[in-house]
Amino acid sequence: MAVTIPDIQRRALTGPVMEEDDFNLEYSKRLRKIVKGYEIAWPKEQIIPDGATADKIFQAAVDLIAENGLFHMDTKRVVQFTREEVIETAATRRADLTLGEGKDAVVLRKRTPTSPNAPAVFGFPGIVTEDMVIPITLSHAIEPTCQGIQPAILQHAWGMDNKGGTPGELYVVVAESEYHRMVARIAGKPGMTFMEPDSATTPFATIASFMMRGYTTTGSHMPCHVFGDLKLSWERLNLAAFAQLCGIPTWNGVFVILGAYARNPAEQAVAQLSGLLGLLSYTHGHDCINSGSDLQGQWSGRENLRATAAIDLALERNLDVAVGNHIEGNAGACTEMVFYEIAAQVLTYAASGIEFYWGAGPSKGVTPNGSTGMETRMMGETAHAVAGIGPDRANELLNKVLGLYEGQLADAPKGKIFPECYDVTTVKPTAEYLQVFGKAKEQLSQLGIAFKY
Repeated sequence: MAVTIPDIQRRALTGPVMEEDDFNLEYSKRLRKIVKGYEIAWPKEQIIPDGATADKIFQAAVDLIAENGLFHMDTKRVVQFTREEVIETAATRRADLTLGEGKDAVVLRKRTPTSPNAPAVFGFPGIVTEDMVIPITLSHAIEPTCQGIQPAILQHAWGMDNKGGTPGELYVVVAESEYHRMVARIAGKPGMTFMEPDSATTPFATIASFMMRGYTTTGSHMPCHVFGDLKLSWERLNLAAFAQLCGIPTWNGVFVILGAYARNPAEQAVAQLSGLLGLLSYTHGHDCINSGSDLQGQWSGRENLRATAAIDLALERNLDVAVGNHIEGNAGACTEMVFYEIAAQVLTYAASGIEFYWGAGPSKGVTPNGSTGMETRMMGETAHAVAGIGPDRANELLNKVLGLYEGQLADAPKGKIFPECYDVTTVKPTAEYLQVFGKAKEQLSQLGIAFKY
């Protein structure tokens, strides 16, 4: 029988009592023991593991969540799952999901590493100021390959600062939804999907963003993440409960940091996948998001790619959910390096069988007004170029692409912000940025990525 929200609440109130530090210690020891027991390892030059390794990662993740459970940070109890519940979760997911409305609806269908259809592409404006939210978001939305938007993170709106738990947060997230729906109409894509409310940090504002003036049950997700290192709270569980009551798709993510309790890609893959299995058991979601971020906040390094590819492939082979990956670069906009970083991530994940991308943020996604539609252009054009390429060819190309930027990750070029890269009035890239894009694309073409346009 499927796990329900009431089941999780009861377990959060009656499960074994444990201090958080003790949970962390037991979790890390158990993770290392399980990974070692399954002998999970693959060469550093092989970014995407083979199928047998991916299957071992999945089985190890089942073991971890069944033995470890999730730590409830409010009750200091462990929410436990049976192996049968975890296996049922894996067996009962749906292989497709429709997002958006009308002609702009996107159907996320099951892909494999050799599927010829490209994963869906969703742009991401990043952190923005209110005066820039429309032009920056529009620069992504008008790209031909862009099928939806991960909303901008607004710092302020309608005369209010975005401070968690205040009316300001509420105003800002409702403003976010109104600005984005306005952009969709301007771009000629009025029914496009917006992946989740992004300016809200607390449940009350997140829930309020689905009001009459906000997002719709077909046009967005409810964020229901499990916190890093397998932890949940009443806040996250309340969001999952509200989503189920209202028929809102759940945005299912677990972000285990590479280099912390998970010391390497094998451990990160097992830990993150185990958290997803626990989360999906009660959200009953049909898509999930994945990442391989580390203590440096980067996503495009070799170990980041190896960890994320392993999770993607394990999911593709063992679970019928639509898998999406976030993409970011260390380098800033208007640099060749950021395009190489984006291309490496797109190539890795397409050849691991994912269904959608969202990104691609320059400067680790932390520079206000630092994102532009040109990064989405590279993401989309690369996605269409590498679909169906398969893991063997992808691994060969990836080592070449990594060679273009791997040595610069610790000191990536700062780049520029949107008003320096685009004409804000016409929302067109500058001649300089088009030239930088052309040079990067030519270099990637010479390495073997066959762009279609």
